[in-house]
Amino acid sequence: MQLPNVNKNGKPYLSWSSIELFYKNTDEWWSRYVDKKPFVPNKWTDFGSKVGQALETGNFENFEPIEQMTLNKVQRLDNFEERVVLDFGDFEIVGFVDSANNDFSHIIDYKTGGQGKEDKYIQPSYLQMHLYACAIRQMYGYAPNFAEVHYITRTGKNDLKVAYKSPIVLQMDIREGVLDKVEDVMFKAFQDISEYYLSRLN
Repeated sequence: MQLPNVNKNGKPYLSWSSIELFYKNTDEWWSRYVDKKPFVPNKWTDFGSKVGQALETGNFENFEPIEQMTLNKVQRLDNFEERVVLDFGDFEIVGFVDSANNDFSHIIDYKTGGQGKEDKYIQPSYLQMHLYACAIRQMYGYAPNFAEVHYITRTGKNDLKVAYKSPIVLQMDIREGVLDKVEDVMFKAFQDISEYYLSRLN
């Protein structure tokens, strides 16, 4: 088994974004993670990054007053961009939790999107927060009590803005049995990606 990316110790690794892209479009995955074609930002990703950075720093001065009213309602925990690793021995999956309290009993991922588009984060295929919960369980000996997506609605077409609407909090199901199944799914993703990678190399 082999992956295109390895850490400084030579261990192959994946991320949730790489797994998600692989199952969405293998050609794009190859372009991004094997050919190393740079990701080209767009207005939607730029807006998400702007909101995420503001939430991390607590500085909302680049937003209009009505946008700031919404951003001030978004829950911010003790720490931001916390690195977590789910280690399978032969490979690992690395991620960064947007916001977590000091003991990792509560973790949050911030998402931005259009009105009514938040349902994508409660679909069975969305496992990002479950993956992070698995990593925390392995690293600290216990899973978080709460894993949530906080969805910040945007408005506008060309000039995107934070909508005047309270953030939508989506609770993830991170019971022990669910996390056990998620680990199985992640291992299967490693096998699928590794086999595809080696088949194209040959």
